[in-house]
Amino acid sequence: MKKVTPCKSQFSHLYYLLSVYAVGIVAFALFRCINTLVFWLKADQTGWGFDLARAFFMGWRFDTVISCYILTLPLLYLFVIRLIGVRRRGFYLGAHIFIIVLYLVSFFACAADIPYFNYFFTRLNVSALAWMDSPAFVVKMIVEEPRFLLYLAVFLIFAVAYVLVMRRIYRKFLKENEGNIQYFKQIVVGLLLVGLCFLGMRGRIALKSPIRVGTAYFCNDAFLNQLGLNPMFTFFNSIKESRKNKDVNLIDPATAERVYLA
Repeated sequence: MKKVTPCKSQFSHLYYLLSVYAVGIVAFALFRCINTLVFWLKADQTGWGFDLARAFFMGWRFDTVISCYILTLPLLYLFVIRLIGVRRRGFYLGAHIFIIVLYLVSFFACAADIPYFNYFFTRLNVSALAWMDSPAFVVKMIVEEPRFLLYLAVFLIFAVAYVLVMRRIYRKFLKENEGNIQYFKQIVVGLLLVGLCFLGMRGRIALKSPIRVGTAYFCNDAFLNQLGLNPMFTFFNSIKESRKNKDVNLIDPATAERVYLA
């Protein structure tokens, strides 16, 4: 294996985060490609054309939202410890492990979303948690259904490949931090990236609202309208919506019966 040459730039930690973002976006896109292929083989769909490219562009927007949620805290952390001159490897390794864990969770959601979507024709959401009440049934269903094992294998392959790629990125940009610090440039560039990250978390420039599930709907094809959605986005969005519904104060059954009989 070719030896990794460490980057000596004062912005090595920022190059690291940009590289991590690029790798994450590519991985999300690959899962979207697999989902498209599985649906295409099942439905024998033709005639998507330019709309398929638009769906993938929309997917990049939603994937960026998730990536920015993952990377904003490490960006702030690395920005601060770089400014104060921390050079101990453990501080940088902690941020690296944090990012890997969150991305792996996201990739697992993407892998689980493929059979979930092709069965229910909806992206991963809070309803999937209903299966957690019967873990034995879930395990039995996965073991007895070869396709589920296939998607688990896909995730494991992605996970191993991702960890290996991230290891090379870490060795190149974070393992050695010897670049001279020019504080003014560090602050300007760092604040610019922080601003871009918060904008990415919002998902859109328009002031009226951040990006929503409905933003992905752009045509009359139900599959393409959902293809751009990121499973992590739909999952946490459904949790938020379910909490809103719980806030509705309904009359208790006993009172309702008294009112009805009155």
